[in-house]
Amino acid sequence: AWVSAERLQAIHAAQRELAALDFVPRLIPDRFGQTGIDRDGLRTDVATWCAGQPNPGIWTLPAIDAAVQAIVGAHRLWQGTMAADRPPSVVGRRLSLLAEYESRSNAGHPPIVAEIEAAIGPHRFEASRRLRQFRNHASITQTIWSDLHREHVLFDQDRITGLIDFGAVREDHPGCDLVRLFDDEPSLMMALDCYEKYRPNVIDRQLTIALAETAAVVNLAAWVRRLAER
Repeated sequence: AWVSAERLQAIHAAQRELAALDFVPRLIPDRFGQTGIDRDGLRTDVATWCAGQPNPGIWTLPAIDAAVQAIVGAHRLWQGTMAADRPPSVVGRRLSLLAEYESRSNAGHPPIVAEIEAAIGPHRFEASRRLRQFRNHASITQTIWSDLHREHVLFDQDRITGLIDFGAVREDHPGCDLVRLFDDEPSLMMALDCYEKYRPNVIDRQLTIALAETAAVVNLAAWVRRLAER
């Protein structure tokens, strides 16, 4: 992705902290020591390529275990930003998105937007209620991927060969990375157990489950916003 020079600098700083992990891409500096290229005032990075393929189907326990071990390895290296008494920003972002959706839901939209709104229906009220329970809920926050989905986790059979795409790194609750990657309840529950085994007393299980339960509604509301802005 093309981002501002300042944002790219922050992304690269987070990526360099994972240099001890052999499945993380290495930044490639040019002869001037720069690790980005410019286009129209924005920058993108140049990095080594990681072999492997995303998990194509149903998560198996060995694949979940391997992925969680890799995530835990990264989270541990990022724990210099850890704080134990902050409300996770993901809750505020989701509540803001749902509130924005409410304020514009009666405006004129393309037909597909009306179909999405019908699918969201009353579920948005329950999603807001669930999230408000955690609005002032203190939990552990630290640097995380924030956008770690299947295409960003590469395997060779059940061995991790790549954790890629750092464009969304931010400080938030570590459970967000599990929710984004393991998008069905059985695999998420196994992933939570694995994370607890390798890094105990960090994940807020109830918060993470609430994020998973509200993800579909929040994602649909985000699509409504994108479509309405076109």
